[in-house]
Amino acid sequence: MSGRVARPPECRVLGADDYAALKNATRLAFKDAGGPEQFFEETRAGSAETLRNYFKHEQAAFAPIDVIADAERHARRPFVTEALARIAGFRLMPVAAAVTGRGVMFDALREACEFGAQASEALRDGKVDRTEAPEFLKALREAQRAFAAAEAQLLADHPFLKGEAE
Repeated sequence: MSGRVARPPECRVLGADDYAALKNATRLAFKDAGGPEQFFEETRAGSAETLRNYFKHEQAAFAPIDVIADAERHARRPFVTEALARIAGFRLMPVAAAVTGRGVMFDALREACEFGAQASEALRDGKVDRTEAPEFLKALREAQRAFAAAEAQLLADHPFLKGEAE
């Protein structure tokens, strides 16, 4: 031990909203991991009441990082890690999606949605006018590129699809 004592709550660096966001994220992580009553058996917390205390706003203590890691492993998403990233000015992105190709599929879906929104706006009057045409074409080409990448990824992942009827 270095002999240093933890700072009391009134000396903390972050604002109250940031600490509240961490408490809320902890509550969501524990809930998504099965709830304190079930999740406490998966971690070293000892009891469901201990876990509940970690997300109570009136309690100064926060969940230890290993308990958060256990919760996020069982939860559908990393609630606390996302909150920490936001507080630090970052956005958390799933690495596995980009590595496995799900990012390519997601990009295609996102581009299709963006193009659909832009097309419905441009076609509100039934046609694409001269001022809308350049942006419309750009959005269409971005969607086409995304779909081509998705098709290439799908064919790479499933070679038996090559030669399928067009």
